[in-house]
Amino acid sequence: MPIYEYRCQHCQKVTSVFQRKMNTAVAATCQHCGGGDLARMMSTFAFQRSVDDLYDDPFGDDGLGEPPDGSDPQAMAEWARRMGGEMGGDMGSGFDDALDDMAADGDF
Repeated sequence: MPIYEYRCQHCQKVTSVFQRKMNTAVAATCQHCGGGDLARMMSTFAFQRSVDDLYDDPFGDDGLGEPPDGSDPQAMAEWARRMGGEMGGDMGSGFDDALDDMAADGDF
């Protein structure tokens, strides 16, 4: 049961369309402005890893290692960025901005 994503050519917002069957034609309209000029997007996918895999990668990589003790805000921010990357998704610019602010303030 796929979920297709489309970008509206009018308002540039993303609309998700759930299809019960893969061989059914998709008739979608923008959920935001009602426009019908939609362009199909390449969807991202997710995979799940265990917490143990994050700290010690079974494929020989060092993984993330144990988190810093918190005494070095810069090291803690870098570790959090690496963890965000290992989780398999884009955490967004707000995540990086918050880490930068916390590292600068020493507030971890």
